[in-house]
Amino acid sequence: MTRRFGWFLDLAFVVLWTCFTVTLVSQGATGWVRAAAIVPFVTLFPGYTLLATLFPRGGTHRTYPFDRNESGLENPMPTKSGVDGAERFAFSVLLSVVVVAVVALIANFTPWGVSVVPILFGVAGWTLLWTLGALVRRVRLDPAERYVPRPLGLVSALRFSGGPSASWGNESRSTMFDVALGLSILVFATSLGYAAVNPPQETKAAGFTEFYVETENISGDVESTYPSQFAPGQTRTLPVGIENHEQRSVDYHLVVLEQRVDGAGENASVRSEAELDRRTVSLDHGERTVLPLSVSPTGTGTDRRLVVLLYEDSPPADPAIDSAYRSLRLPIDVTTDADAGGA
Repeated sequence: MTRRFGWFLDLAFVVLWTCFTVTLVSQGATGWVRAAAIVPFVTLFPGYTLLATLFPRGGTHRTYPFDRNESGLENPMPTKSGVDGAERFAFSVLLSVVVVAVVALIANFTPWGVSVVPILFGVAGWTLLWTLGALVRRVRLDPAERYVPRPLGLVSALRFSGGPSASWGNESRSTMFDVALGLSILVFATSLGYAAVNPPQETKAAGFTEFYVETENISGDVESTYPSQFAPGQTRTLPVGIENHEQRSVDYHLVVLEQRVDGAGENASVRSEAELDRRTVSLDHGERTVLPLSVSPTGTGTDRRLVVLLYEDSPPADPAIDSAYRSLRLPIDVTTDADAGGA
């Protein structure tokens, strides 16, 4: 592969492999094919393209002879310029670890969170951007100076640094260290990158839903942060908030119950109950809504509570706290002398 004709083939390969990986993962592929596509995508390409942009020239190896009569040195001095072989590989892997970590950090502040989609497209976007930069940098160089990857680059580096002389021995040990370092980083980066873009199945399915009483319109001089005081027969609005973080669209079902209880909290025993309201709402991942539930208690007394049940599927014939996905328990007073606020 010559510098005149082979200088763009590595960049073309990176672009094709990146597009292949994005398509494969987006289609939900699993197994060893997905793993084989992801490993170089996250552990090599992000750093390789950045390094290709920063160092578009190929590394060169030269030897400088010495005049024995003047310097007393007989063996030629090996020198190297640029980044090539084992060094380019090691730095590419190391930079890829940093890039993937930064992409994951940024993804944490997006509506999707640290999940496959933002990391996949974030790494792909970074790689393609710096591939374009590397292409431009190489085009501007003389063809003889452009970096061209060698299929046996690591082996060539070892052969260059090997030799019987003592002066080459230090260089050989340095190159061996570069290779060992690169392989160590590759193992670490492979596990880190693969876990980021290919999480276990249970992690993919994990999610949560925020379920709460909206307190925006409640003043600060009341005893509770929700409408807890009712006059007999009065109807009040209970604003209940739902925020979907389930990584998918969900059809939520809400059921509002009025219960007469003995005791308080989770240990309370239910003596009687009546259904007051029922709602259904569909939310996409990251979407939030506040539902105004109409509440009109049917009985009186201070032994009452409202129970708001949230289901991801259709609620059963007899809704209860134990069968609900989320629940809210809200003690209320229904008395003739209650200061119920507005209707």
